[in-house]
Amino acid sequence: MIHVVLLAAGKSERFGKPKLLEKIGDITVLEMSLKTLQKCDVVDAIVLVTSGLVMDYALKVSKRYSKISKVLKGGKTRRESSKIGIRDLPDDDTVLIHDAARPFATCELFKRVVEKTNECRAVIPVVNLRDTVAVVEKNEILEIPSREKLRAVQTPQGFSVNLIKGAHEKCTSEVTDDSKLVLNIGERVCFVEGEITNLKITFPIDLLFARVIFFENPEKFNR
Repeated sequence: MIHVVLLAAGKSERFGKPKLLEKIGDITVLEMSLKTLQKCDVVDAIVLVTSGLVMDYALKVSKRYSKISKVLKGGKTRRESSKIGIRDLPDDDTVLIHDAARPFATCELFKRVVEKTNECRAVIPVVNLRDTVAVVEKNEILEIPSREKLRAVQTPQGFSVNLIKGAHEKCTSEVTDDSKLVLNIGERVCFVEGEITNLKITFPIDLLFARVIFFENPEKFNR
């Protein structure tokens, strides 16, 4: 069985207000993510992890989506919320952990991740970097690594449930990415090609970009 843990418990501190309640077109960011998952055949069930000002809205909107099996209160950090989301899932199943703030992830991307989990127990989508990146400390550039081996990481990230549960138990460091937990316990992580349009809404300007993407591609994203 394929579960999706949809993380919607962030505080939106960098955005300034609950970003998941903002609208793209005529629906909210949160509902756009839910709408995709509801229509995606590869997804069997959705665990929605949320909190704060989004909770009341999430409970209300969840009634419209039959694949939502649970609405859970998230933790203080992303890692805590992720752990809460996977807690009661069967160990033999597969889980995709996805940020609700990435409303343009397509069903095709979810399918690619699921298919790859058949050969690898941890899978993440990645895209090429557009800009040169630098390693910095204080006011100095320490290193400018080659982009040849660097990729930007996205969600949904797919895992066998028993692997990601074990990673949460064994890894004690606080990380903001589930695949990092798996790497930290010495397990391999595979990748599939992500999607350039699968942006994460973090700052207000990201919402402006999202609206441009939506209105330039109404057939693709008006799901």
